[in-house]
Amino acid sequence: MFEQDLRRLYELHRGKLSFKWSSYLSTYERLFRSFRGDRIRLLEIGIQNGGSLELWSKYFGNALQLIGCDINRDCSLLLYSDKRINVVIGDANDIETYRKILLCSSEFDIVIDDGSHRSSDIIKSFCVFFPLLASGGVYIVEDLHCSYWDKFEGGLFNPYSSISFFKRLVDVVNYEHWGVNKNQVDILSGIFYKYGCNMDSRMLSQINSIEFVNSMCVIRKAPASDNTLGSCVMGGSVEIVAPGHEKFRGTKYNISEEMDQSSNPWSAREKPPDELIEIVESELIVAVAENDKIKDLLRQREIELDLLYQSTSWKITAPVRAARRLFGLINDRLYRIRLR
Repeated sequence: MFEQDLRRLYELHRGKLSFKWSSYLSTYERLFRSFRGDRIRLLEIGIQNGGSLELWSKYFGNALQLIGCDINRDCSLLLYSDKRINVVIGDANDIETYRKILLCSSEFDIVIDDGSHRSSDIIKSFCVFFPLLASGGVYIVEDLHCSYWDKFEGGLFNPYSSISFFKRLVDVVNYEHWGVNKNQVDILSGIFYKYGCNMDSRMLSQINSIEFVNSMCVIRKAPASDNTLGSCVMGGSVEIVAPGHEKFRGTKYNISEEMDQSSNPWSAREKPPDELIEIVESELIVAVAENDKIKDLLRQREIELDLLYQSTSWKITAPVRAARRLFGLINDRLYRIRLR
């Protein structure tokens, strides 16, 4: 099939409306080409007018199940002649909706998140539905440009945005190289806590790859054993320039002790730095406010002292203070004489 096949299907489609950016269609064609003749099971979160399910049914002619989920109850009005298509009404992250989806299929080869686009929903949905993804399957999140906008719980430097979460999954894929006593969950715990969701190390270790395309993230799943660096494969045996590699032939990768990063402040810290920014900034605001109060208090005391120094009573008592200082000096001199 040619790359434009999916786009051509869109151009010829006369049924329910489906709205996709042109770059999405070329990406989907590349991602789905190998699935096209398979008996796949597809879940799409967020179907709006329902046209995408009709188009997936045309594209995946041998598909077993095409499930759409939408929180909008008006989607119950969407009717399909294709028996492979089912629509589930409800919040995808609600337990009852999850159970309805499971009744349709307990496993999926393709999951597409085109739902609310809010960071909390995207991250929670990933925690819920990535475990249902079959090995070799792909999980796609659309419209991640929304993660840069406050309206969708995002921002360019927001450590809890959906795109920040997926960026951090790149570190999860490379977990075996960290060189510190942490597990995959540790660097995600702040995000999980904020949104009330979780995913264990066993499931995270099944993330095979993370791919970013403009406004999209593609996560592939594979057995954990396939996601390590593996063993050393060599071709040839002549080492003229850099000898000493032969001993590594066939050996499994394992980070050496000299690469221990427990003393590296950028690796050993308890929390990711970006998650500490709000805390540090809040503490700094409080500290600055306290400092301003102290400065105001000092200025007030200086004014009071200036008034005191200029007062008649201060001037009248000047001889008394001088005599007291002199008396103190005499006492100090006498004390030192006694010590001799």
